[in-house]
Amino acid sequence: CIVVGALPSERRHAEARELARRSLAAGEPAGGYMLYVAYTTDPANGFLRDGQVDLEAYRRLAARPVGERAEQVEAIDALAFASMKGHLNAGLALATHLSETVAPRNIERVRGLATLYLRNGEKNPAFQRLHDHATQVLQAGPTKASLRAFADAYRGAGAAAAAGYVQRNAGQTCASFTPKVLESTEIQNAEYLPLANKSLADSYLVRGKWVEMWNLTGCGQDVLVKVEFEADGWGGARFHAAPLKAP
Repeated sequence: CIVVGALPSERRHAEARELARRSLAAGEPAGGYMLYVAYTTDPANGFLRDGQVDLEAYRRLAARPVGERAEQVEAIDALAFASMKGHLNAGLALATHLSETVAPRNIERVRGLATLYLRNGEKNPAFQRLHDHATQVLQAGPTKASLRAFADAYRGAGAAAAAGYVQRNAGQTCASFTPKVLESTEIQNAEYLPLANKSLADSYLVRGKWVEMWNLTGCGQDVLVKVEFEADGWGGARFHAAPLKAP
């Protein structure tokens, strides 16, 4: 009630976090979920302004050193606790968080979490969508991107493949390509958020770079594309995709 403003408070999100911490300390899953909600809805931790992305705000959040992210760590660990206790909204929030956060094995984590809830009879279509999306990307190969970063990179890689196809075929075009991840290098200078929950170890890449080799198939031809990724500091990733010359 305090978070949404139904109960007045001069320190709305801070007071909500205090109450949620007390609930969590008593072993209540809803306390863990609300601790995460209080953190993520706090304007100090957001980058949307009137429904639009504020790039300066995003960059400030992404630049926060790990040592200044204690509340973020607390919130994600609390969410994981609530999910492990079977709290439905926490499970969906955690699956969504992992789908948007870059780190090795996060796509497997998303599918595993969605599978668990689906097997327990949960009919929420969001779990099915996350499960199916994760399965589709895992079939493409060993990417270290998140579901969101993979989709973004695929658009860039598809454009790079289309450009490579045009060069190879004297101006002819191809509209659609299917990706296959052939190789993903180790992450250079990796730094992760120090989450205490063991199931989320190394699940939030704050800093680090890696390279993936993608084979994009379209119109009966294969185009090799090099995709360079770099964690942006706030769960996402920057990338650059370029076609490799055919031998």
